[in-house]
Amino acid sequence: MASLKLLVLAFLLICFAGFPDQTLALQYTYTEILPAGWSRSYAHGINDNGDIVGYGEVNSIEKSFLYSNGLVTELIPPNWTSAYALTINSGGEIVGYGMVSGSYKAFLYINGSYTELLPSGWSWAWGIRINDNGDVVGGGNNNGNPRGFLYSNEVYTELLPSGWSASTAYGINSSGVIAGWGTDGQGVEKGFIYRNGLYTELLPPGWISATAYNINENNEVIGEGVDGDGNAKGYIYNNGEYTELLPNGWTDVVPEDINDSGVAAGYGTDGADGNIVKGFVYSNGTYLILTSPLSPNTTIIGINNNREVVGLAYNPGRGFVSTLCSAEIINNGIDDDCDPETPEVSISGNGKIGYKGHITVNVSESSLQTGIVRYKNKNKKIHLVSTSITMLTIEGSSATIAGKGRVNGKPNYSFTLSMSKVNGSIEQMRIEIDRPNGKPYYEYPKTNMVNIKGSLAAVDE
Repeated sequence: MASLKLLVLAFLLICFAGFPDQTLALQYTYTEILPAGWSRSYAHGINDNGDIVGYGEVNSIEKSFLYSNGLVTELIPPNWTSAYALTINSGGEIVGYGMVSGSYKAFLYINGSYTELLPSGWSWAWGIRINDNGDVVGGGNNNGNPRGFLYSNEVYTELLPSGWSASTAYGINSSGVIAGWGTDGQGVEKGFIYRNGLYTELLPPGWISATAYNINENNEVIGEGVDGDGNAKGYIYNNGEYTELLPNGWTDVVPEDINDSGVAAGYGTDGADGNIVKGFVYSNGTYLILTSPLSPNTTIIGINNNREVVGLAYNPGRGFVSTLCSAEIINNGIDDDCDPETPEVSISGNGKIGYKGHITVNVSESSLQTGIVRYKNKNKKIHLVSTSITMLTIEGSSATIAGKGRVNGKPNYSFTLSMSKVNGSIEQMRIEIDRPNGKPYYEYPKTNMVNIKGSLAAVDE
């Protein structure tokens, strides 16, 4: 383990830019991530536990790092000359790529062990993203041809839409739906979605090119491209509809990630401010612009479901993590101003349930519309992502959350989460899920409650 140089700041530099243009000073925390002895760093991925992966340079060697619970672990597979960790799933499994024996290979890191990834016959490959089931997607070179791949249960699947000449797979959700991009038979760059053996091509109407960089649990896809007038823009694709992304005054934009609430994050060039590269977060028609206090040129690469983003500040290269804050809203269950002394009524945090279960909660009593519940049971192949919270109660040692959500990507399911707390910590839970027609679909456990291991906290004024 290595120590970490941290710079934590709270200041008023984020602005909202909406339609029409708005400017509203808000606050955020900024933590520089630079392992001790390293000359530069790049924070690239973050999971809902707050674990961060990235890469940088130490003693003229390009290495990766894992930052978790205040500790840094250096990562590089044995005998490799470089390593670049890109993403991490909720179980702490990491994927990336690097150089070994003169060519690039992907790697998978699980509990201290590395697995080299290279499809048979390929000259090189790089791993880009990993879902919560441990499935990996990426790209590489198959006999001189750019190709995407899926690695699942130790089996490789080449990904290439019919008639296309090139492809790379960039994102995969826990339902196994994949997003990527490449070149079709007419030489046009397009995005694609791959689901159950079928491809859907992505190209916003009137655009001449498009990519696709990631897909969330609700099958929303983000990417970038060029419209018919030659303007570089981003987009969000959701169920056949496109939303164009380009903050006012910017000349280009690169959406890099999208969380399960449909919040997109990335970076672009602010032509109205000296062509400075800035980070952005987009939600419901509003842009939040982020720049580092140490360098005006800033990129955001990853976002999780807990208002945390990671990226890079240029010159010198420094990775960072920021928690997005605002003026405090009383009793909404969220630490809006990033001040832990502000009392809140809320349930928030993450916990493990048994061997293959996991839950994430961030819900408040007076602002239920901002709440999120995510529940997963790998054994039962159940994955719930809330779309709305309708109730939160905390009475004595008992707490209840109810709402609606998607189960394995399908909408309009109802759920009730019953919990017990001891000294502000949620210790046990039980979940019931009903079908859209109101009939019971799933309950766990069948009776009583199951223990939770993790940091799931309940605050009751």
